[in-house]
Amino acid sequence: MSPLHRLLALEDCVPGTVRRVVLRGEELAVSRTAEGVVHVTTDICPHGHCSIGKGGTVREQTLVCPCHGSAFDLATGEVLSPPARFALRLYPHSEQDGAVWVDL
Repeated sequence: MSPLHRLLALEDCVPGTVRRVVLRGEELAVSRTAEGVVHVTTDICPHGHCSIGKGGTVREQTLVCPCHGSAFDLATGEVLSPPARFALRLYPHSEQDGAVWVDL
């Protein structure tokens, strides 16, 4: 496993929201469900090359792209609703010392 990199403070990812973070050249979307579970995916929607972290929404365990409404399963990255046809990449991550850390 490669070293973990600090992504953001946990308090900066409010439950029910999505944040865009660029770290080491990787465009990431950090989502947090209403229950407080954090997910880290690629930020760019595979359908329209839109930033999910700029206006995307979290609905239960689903991440919704703000541009064309594609929906993705937060646990697997799989497409739940078109127009996207390809899954989002998931990034291994952990929560430590009040922050979210990601494995790039």
